[in-house]
Amino acid sequence: MPLARCAARQTRLRELDFTPAAERILTSYGGPGNVDELVQVIHDAALITETIDTRHLPPGLLTPSRRKFVPVLSGCH
Repeated sequence: MPLARCAARQTRLRELDFTPAAERILTSYGGPGNVDELVQVIHDAALITETIDTRHLPPGLLTPSRRKFVPVLSGCH
């Protein structure tokens, strides 16, 4: 979740919350270009809410066949 939290913070210039359900989806997500795609998804969600939930995530992220996020070790810069 560090990358997702970093993306949200960069979008809104402060910390945002994630529901446990959204955290589960985001930590198990995998797909083509997953880092860039993840940052864009979080950016879009952070623009419309204070607490990111599954309803703020695109339907493709909720599909089990696309899950298996490759963790990124770098933090927010």
